[in-house]
Amino acid sequence: AQACLSHAYITEKEEIMGLLLGCIKPSTQEEGKQEAWIWGTKTLKRSDKRKDRVEISPEQLSEAIPYAETLGKNFGKETRIVGW
Repeated sequence: AQACLSHAYITEKEEIMGLLLGCIKPSTQEEGKQEAWIWGTKTLKRSDKRKDRVEISPEQLSEAIPYAETLGKNFGKETRIVGW
């Protein structure tokens, strides 16, 4: 929860774009459901600076994959992009 809150409050004046990093596991609360476990974020630079637009480049998305892999090695857990 702390990673999501930190990400959400980066700026008050404009929307940001970022990725949520972690894994998907079977729910501990409801059988047949899944939960996203998040232990990292990656804030991305906006390619369009208008306040009502949040667009990023495809290059930034592809750069996030090795970032997630490195984060996973540091935590000793498989890490994937699980949301934005």
